[in-house]
Amino acid sequence: PISARTYLREAGIAFNDLVVDQSKSAETSFKQLEQKGVPVLVSSHKMVVGFDAKAYTEVVNTLHK
Repeated sequence: PISARTYLREAGIAFNDLVVDQSKSAETSFKQLEQKGVPVLVSSHKMVVGFDAKAYTEVVNTLHK
């Protein structure tokens, strides 16, 4: 199965890969989002919790406009 990281790389989308259990600043950012699951994709238009290819495609399409 495809992962969020793989999807974004294959789509040519630059992203900040913050690993919450390896970085205090990533953990702090994650807590501010008040989410329980990962991955969390945050763009200027939308937030997607968990990997959902359809939702990611919608976000990617807004970036190419």
